[in-house]
Amino acid sequence: MDEIKVSVIVPAYNTEGYIERMITCLLKQTYTNLQLIFIDDGSTDKTAKIIKSFKDPRIEYYYQKNSGVSAARNLGLNKVTGDKIFFFDSDDTFGPCLIKDCIEYVKANDVESVLYGYGNKINGELTDEHVFKIDGIYRNDRILNELLPAFLGHSFDDVNQWLRGEKGQREGKEHTALWRIMLDASVVKENQIYFDTSLWLGEDTKFINTYFLYTHSVGILKKTLYYLTIRDGSANVTSNSNPVFMAQNKEKLIAARSEIDTLAAMQGVDTHIYWQGTLVLSAVQLSLRLSHDKRVVEDISAIYEKQRCSVCN
Repeated sequence: MDEIKVSVIVPAYNTEGYIERMITCLLKQTYTNLQLIFIDDGSTDKTAKIIKSFKDPRIEYYYQKNSGVSAARNLGLNKVTGDKIFFFDSDDTFGPCLIKDCIEYVKANDVESVLYGYGNKINGELTDEHVFKIDGIYRNDRILNELLPAFLGHSFDDVNQWLRGEKGQREGKEHTALWRIMLDASVVKENQIYFDTSLWLGEDTKFINTYFLYTHSVGILKKTLYYLTIRDGSANVTSNSNPVFMAQNKEKLIAARSEIDTLAAMQGVDTHIYWQGTLVLSAVQLSLRLSHDKRVVEDISAIYEKQRCSVCN
């Protein structure tokens, strides 16, 4: 079984409080044919020292000036020598059989890629386990027509069903994070799939959906193998609290999804219908965020007062 070499790419930036336990999880993997690639994205704390303190020959450490997670992952991709690829976050944890279970699933079902379950661990207790809506094995056209719609966004029909109260906003939609999939290295390399460094949010969305356009098979392993750590300083929390950043990122994601549309059209698939409803939801989300921004409320109030006074005069 161990003849399949697995490369694990871990971008790290100032996670000294978490990365030791994460590396320990990697070294406890029951599957041992591993290349462990750590990309230090310009950390200013003890992250580098902690990584280097582990003397396992499978660990590779690379440093880059702070350039963001996408640039770090791209550097990692250029160092890959394995047949399969994982992207893990430096502050998360996972079970000792994660890689072994994925490799066994690949062999048993003859698939290139594997999606697996995840959840949160709080004080050692597993909570909020992901419940799959997708199931089975997807090959070729089924990936484009059935799997990809769950990851790319919301259709108009999705939005209408939500407005009618027929289903939740996120029901039937899958998290696009790269820590929940084992990728095939040959698919990534042959199609030159890299991360868009212009995206500070949603880089996973573009990458994983682009990957789905080219992979030939994806299996669903219904086991919870990966455990998330939610931190206040995460990119999502920071962006969602700032309406300007939110608007800029949503604009970039529209362009990113449009690029996926162009690639899919070359395969005779219209992917735009899978995410056009996302435009509506993004506008609603941005409007709500703006309505809670003190500066915007003050500006609107000032404009209203000025107009009221002009009428009174």
